[in-house]
Parts: sequence; structure tokens; C-alpha cells
Amino acid sequence: AVLPLLALYQQKGQELIRQPSLVNLLARNTGQQKIVYNQKMVQLGQPGMGITLDGIAKGYIVDQGVATLKQLGFNQVLVEAGGDLLVSGCKPQEVPWRIGIKKPRPDMPGQFITVQAEDMAVATSGDYQQSFSADLRHHHIINPHTGFSPPELASCTITAPNAALADALATACMVLGKQNSMDLLAGMPDCEGMFIDKELGITSTQGFTG
Repeated sequence: AVLPLLALYQQKGQELIRQPSLVNLLARNTGQQKIVYNQKMVQLGQPGMGITLDGIAKGYIVDQGVATLKQLGFNQVLVEAGGDLLVSGCKPQEVPWRIGIKKPRPDMPGQFITVQAEDMAVATSGDYQQSFSADLRHHHIINPHTGFSPPELASCTITAPNAALADALATACMVLGKQNSMDLLAGMPDCEGMFIDKELGITSTQGFTG
């Protein structure tokens, strides 16, 4: 429910960053508890609210693309949309897919980061994808409780059984931060994560296959 706030950031950029009172006012209209929904309808609980599906839509679309291809008889498939992807099966000769993960900063030292994937989804969220300030402190991922971007992470990569889940978790973990995210993933079977903080330190869950 952060759409009105996100739209205003996209319109005003740094000008909005300098108006914390307005940000706080808009943040009062966020929160899933203000949304009532069932299989037939979605109802917004307050005037001025709006919903964005940015955190889950690409993953869902990727899942449906793979499902369609499998129905047509394709078993070795990779479908990707804007950083979210799902692989089905392996490459020829039973070789796992090797997925490259973009570094959040062009000058980040170290080797190119990859993850090996087989029947697995990979999704990455980062502060560099749509930034509203030159220092990347303000970007398109917004903490609904504060109205501002979360300060800790530069990027978060999640592996999961399907792309919708990986997409949602990558966005949520950017907001939660490293430790809270690792605690969350510890209770979710077949979900792993790699976190790169603003100082470019890398932390991964034990099962992340990088």
C-alpha cells in the first residue's frame, strides 16, 4: 500500500526527501491491515490509499511463463524478467544453471558473484535499480512504517521454490535488514538469501549456493 508515497517520490525525488512531515503523513495510509480483500474484491480502508504490485508481479509472471512452457513440453527452461528468474531442470548434460548476480556498485571488489540453480527461482532487489538520491540512500523500496527507504542493505538476493515467493522475499528482506531477514528465512524451507550491505560486506544464509 505504498503506491501514493512511491508515486510522489518518483515525481518529486529529493524535494520530497526534504519534506519529512509530508512523508510521515502519506505513510499513515500504508499498511496491509488497512486493506480488506477476499476472492471477489479488494477494498481500501482509507481515502488516498493505493496498491502497487511491484514487489510480487514480476515473480508471478515468471512463474506463469515457466508453467506455460512446461505444459508445451519444454523441461529445460529459464525465464527472466527484470532480475527475477525461474529455472526448470538443468542445462544439457545435467549441468546446473549458473546465474550471475549483479553487484550493487560497479567498483565493488571481488569476483563476479554467481549462484548455481536447478528447479529454483532467484530474485534480487537493490537500492541501485531506481534511486531518488545520488548517494542511493533513497530509492524505490520503502519501509511502510517510516515512509523512507531502509538504510542497511544495498542489495538482497533470494533463492526460493518459485519466483513469486523469491520476488516478495527479496523486497521484504531489503526492508527488514540482514539479521531479521536471516531469522525469517531460517523458518522457510528451501529459501536462502545473500545480503550486501552499504559498506559492501556480504552475508549469506548457510544454504545459499553461491
